Amino acid sequence: MDLTNQTALVETFRYYGLAWLLLAALALLLCGLLWWGLRQRHFLIKWLPVSLVLAGALTPITAGPETTTLAPALSVAIMELEQYGVEGMWRGLGMVLVAWGLLLVIGSTLWVVLHKRRQTGDENVHPAEPAATRREPDL
Repeated sequence: MDLTNQTALVETFRYYGLAWLLLAALALLLCGLLWWGLRQRHFLIKWLPVSLVLAGALTPITAGPETTTLAPALSVAIMELEQYGVEGMWRGLGMVLVAWGLLLVIGSTLWVVLHKRRQTGDENVHPAEPAATRREPDL
């Protein structure tokens, strides 16, 4: 099989890598705004929408069945919903749900481990001897 004369199924555009970098930057900006907007809430309440945005925007899958380029899974799900109906939508959404589940488990586990370490770390630290208190002379 001669692979030297093979043409790509889909030609990528000139700034394909830059587009992914811009998408990642905008997704991180949106995650930062979500985190800031929910800053008074519990960690898990903040982590649910942030991890969903990260999973939908930054999970790359092929843009179609016969393509070589990658696209965000959420946009692929929307395109395939339009082209193939509900059955096509699950191709993209399935990857988003898998990535979201992984992010939820990893992020929640890290939070629990760090939270437990912080709690047990505070109990093991003995406070230093109190500093000498200032005493005014008696007159």
